[in-house]
Amino acid sequence: MNKVLNKLEEYNFLELYKKEQDPKVRIRLLGLQHKKEGLKFTQIARILKKSRYAIMDWYNWFSEYGIDGLYDDQRSGRTPFLAKENEKKFLQSLEKFQEEKEGGRTTGHRCQLKEGI
Repeated sequence: MNKVLNKLEEYNFLELYKKEQDPKVRIRLLGLQHKKEGLKFTQIARILKKSRYAIMDWYNWFSEYGIDGLYDDQRSGRTPFLAKENEKKFLQSLEKFQEEKEGGRTTGHRCQLKEGI
């Protein structure tokens, strides 16, 4: 029996599946449970409505990194409109504006700060 199949036997993927919050990781755990039960990649792909290559990727990630390999890496995302060093000043200005206004609602489109951030 190969090394990865031995590694699959060490885990209870269904139990991990029930506890996992991330939906992508849940599907990956379910795919590995099917692999542990002896299904082929194409069969798992058909059941989970994913490509065979995605299932093979999950299997390879697991074989190389273990359970941690099933999680996506942190992505940088979009850069913020406001620089980190200006956040405090902006919040103070916003609170001051909120206290001074007389009714209505405050939106980002109409809020013009005099202090210029």
